[in-house]
Amino acid sequence: STKNYIWLEYTIVNRGRKSANVFHTDNEFRNHFLVKALLSTSYELSKVYWDAGSKIIDKGLRARNGIINPQESYTDLIKIDLEGKTKFHKYIILQLDPYLLVPDCNRTNNNLTIQLKNN
Repeated sequence: STKNYIWLEYTIVNRGRKSANVFHTDNEFRNHFLVKALLSTSYELSKVYWDAGSKIIDKGLRARNGIINPQESYTDLIKIDLEGKTKFHKYIILQLDPYLLVPDCNRTNNNLTIQLKNN
């Protein structure tokens, strides 16, 4: 079978002055702190995008009660599904906390856009 996905390593750093409680114990997917990957036709999110996967942020956080302290980081991998990609999807946008679960006074740094080469 064709491997129609890529793995991308990401790192989240708590740049705030307070600890961030990011771990939730319920089973509702929308109630989890996560990273979402979107394939987009433009540098900023527009109406033309493809949901390429999500990754719940919880690896290793049970022992820390779901807390990321100021200046601490969290690194993991996200699998990005390229099945729905067209020649017009030239960007991957990673969204941190798309459901706005963690209080954050500066959400402007919660998205990262990556331009794809050899599209």
